[in-house]
Amino acid sequence: MVSSFNILCRKHGTLLSHTDDRLKAPAFFPFPLTGIHIAPIDPDRQRLSAIALLTTLYYWIYILIMTKIDVQKFLPLKTQWFHIMLSLAGGEQHGYGIMQEVLDRTAGKVRLWPATLYGSIKRLIEAELIEESDERPAPELDDARRRYYRLTAVGRRVLDAECERLQELVRIIRVKQGLVME
Repeated sequence: MVSSFNILCRKHGTLLSHTDDRLKAPAFFPFPLTGIHIAPIDPDRQRLSAIALLTTLYYWIYILIMTKIDVQKFLPLKTQWFHIMLSLAGGEQHGYGIMQEVLDRTAGKVRLWPATLYGSIKRLIEAELIEESDERPAPELDDARRRYYRLTAVGRRVLDAECERLQELVRIIRVKQGLVME
């Protein structure tokens, strides 16, 4: 009978501690217990095992929560949020680049003034729809004061949902105007 052991999944780098003679995956475990290595717990490493277990547990809880975020709660998006997120759909950009792209894309009809732009960026970061990027262009091509932003996975899902919502509205308008035959 094994009284205490570590389960190390080499493929996923996950470490679980278990005290039983049966190897049974907990309900939250996101992958099967195949290709595992069972080793006795070293008392000196027991604390490290607990930290690894908690870290892994928190990671998977975060992933499960983030994948279940209801994108509908963000819809409809504010106009400036939509334009900022649409600018970031093509890749990372700094604030002034976002401002210029929106101005160009809308032929000058939508202008994001700095206070509006950076206030919206702050709220988009708080909502976890965008994040500040650590990656920078070459120093000779960039100003060190610029901050670059990118869409998060949730932000991309929200933008996709908003685009679908707007496409449906356009379809309804065309049907109402008799422009599209159903």
